[in-house]
Amino acid sequence: MKITTELLLALGMVLTVAGCGSDSKDDSQEAVAYVQYYNGSPDSTSTYLSLEDKDYSALNFGQAMQRYSVSTGSNSLKVIGKNAENSEVEFHAQDINLAAGDNHLFILAGDYEQTDFIDIQFTTTALNEKNDNDDKTSYMQVIGAHISKDSDDIGIYIGKKDDGFSGARYLGQIAYKDSTEPEILETGKYVVYLARAGSNEPFFTTAELSLNTKTVYKLVIRPAFGAATAGVKLDVLSGSKEVTSAPDIDEQVQFRVYNGVQQFDVLKAQIKGKSGDDHELQVGKWTISNFTPTRFGDYDVAVSDVASGEMLLNNLLVTYNQSDSKSILLYPDAEQQLRGTVISHNLTPRSYQYEVQLMNLAPGTTGLEVYFVRNDETVETADYKVTKWDFTENLKITLPRDSYTVTVVKRKDNDTLTLLHRQALQLRDNLDFTLVLTPDDTQTWGYRLQAFQ
Repeated sequence: MKITTELLLALGMVLTVAGCGSDSKDDSQEAVAYVQYYNGSPDSTSTYLSLEDKDYSALNFGQAMQRYSVSTGSNSLKVIGKNAENSEVEFHAQDINLAAGDNHLFILAGDYEQTDFIDIQFTTTALNEKNDNDDKTSYMQVIGAHISKDSDDIGIYIGKKDDGFSGARYLGQIAYKDSTEPEILETGKYVVYLARAGSNEPFFTTAELSLNTKTVYKLVIRPAFGAATAGVKLDVLSGSKEVTSAPDIDEQVQFRVYNGVQQFDVLKAQIKGKSGDDHELQVGKWTISNFTPTRFGDYDVAVSDVASGEMLLNNLLVTYNQSDSKSILLYPDAEQQLRGTVISHNLTPRSYQYEVQLMNLAPGTTGLEVYFVRNDETVETADYKVTKWDFTENLKITLPRDSYTVTVVKRKDNDTLTLLHRQALQLRDNLDFTLVLTPDDTQTWGYRLQAFQ
């Protein structure tokens, strides 16, 4: 081999890794080569692979494109993303030779300001021959790859759950941008372990991974953020576009609470885990608490008014799987009863594109429109907007880095726009934003739009 430099399950359960029919035995492999692209640059914009005759789909960090067959011979390759002006830019332009039967996994890695391009090359000849057997045993192939720039050398192991770490097969110790030699194993369920260089104990253990297809599984060690104390996750790629992202089975989670209820100055939230992990915090009106780390699992949430001691909510159940970062949002319903909902956060850093999620917690509102208006735009000419924003609906939009006036309106039958809220928003600090709409009689038009990262 040559090297050119949304389900997380609890402990004891299985992570199913999608296979792909096009990645099994290839009858026509003598005439074509195969390519796949994975975006492993955490703070990148969406990027896509471009070959001489084809531009492939754009991918965000942690996404992969399906494995495609391409003609053999000389080809021109480049990766295309966006710059600060939201214009396309090219990276790593080069001429490559694609040989018959060769497989290439192209990876964009490192910081977006100065990315690295990795070409992992392998063949499936030995795997296909191994599967041409009479004993009906099926085989797959695994390759480990290290693309976590700030992590030291890592040893990667794979084995059966019952055999433990001591019985796992050692695939190799790899540095950033390196990969292991391919190993052929029987298909089935496996656990992957990661150990730091010189250590005899794993610092990272996956749940069981279901590797059941006669294919090549790429075990990609990539950066992780937010609650991920291990600093890495394991992304498992087959030949499809599906990526299984596996955290450490003991990875922590983190939660926070937002008080979006105008009639209560301070709320007390009691968050109780089934394993005795209990937390209590007080949250002022229109404020969100800091993230609190805790153990993964199911939590009961009870909320009371600090001033009166009245219990307002005691039946909210919140589930946190390994490495989750979630906010508990408290809001009033149409009868002014306290309710709660939960949203997840992606804490991956950003460069020039941000994901903004909008949560409508204003009872009685339907079909709202939200316009993100830049300095040279109006509501009518704004390039970025969301529509059909109903009560309790969570919508998302990707915006280029810029300054915006966020304008929330209700469109009437005669196309007249009724203004509900307007405020400035500066996308900054390289993190995504969340906007939460709630009733607030102190605001000019009766609604508050709270922004936080």
